[in-house]
Amino acid sequence: MEQSIHSRILEAAKQEFSRKGFHRTVVSDIADRAKVGKGTVYRHFGNKEDLFGRLIREGTDSLEKQIHEVLSRTASPIDALEEILEVHFDFFENSRELIDIVIMEGLQRIGRVREELVQELFRIRALLRQLFETGVEQKVFRKRDPDKLAVLLQGYIWSVLRAAVIYELADPRAMYRELMQETFLKGILESGEAVD
Repeated sequence: MEQSIHSRILEAAKQEFSRKGFHRTVVSDIADRAKVGKGTVYRHFGNKEDLFGRLIREGTDSLEKQIHEVLSRTASPIDALEEILEVHFDFFENSRELIDIVIMEGLQRIGRVREELVQELFRIRALLRQLFETGVEQKVFRKRDPDKLAVLLQGYIWSVLRAAVIYELADPRAMYRELMQETFLKGILESGEAVD
């Protein structure tokens, strides 16, 4: 089945924004890559900022949904934490261009897109806080501020993904997953021991 015009434009925009950044990307380049007219891009998305925002929202919405699914089906806080890490690595592998965009452009002041991204990150942070609250209640994790742990984990994951973009690492999962699990979990486990 042929890819819809909407999907082609989004894919073209992802590639162009990733290659050139937000400010150097022009709508006509997106239209050319999508094999549509410039007016078609505007009809579907309004303007470049709205198109950029749509890309960011779709990616972060997907990430939030996957984290929510992990939390709803995983009883063990340790297993959930490890799966959430895997979700981020999967997201990186499947959406490398989007990660490039979020890391290099997403938090700069590009109108309301920045605010939307920050709100999405707050929703993901709330899910992570829920995980840490559960872990503390179950006495799996030491009693620590769940919100601070959520911020710390989010920052930890995104700093590794940012490094993967900057240093052009092909497989950050293979390089860092085990070390990330060990160092983060060792600090918060009630027993104080690392997980094998």
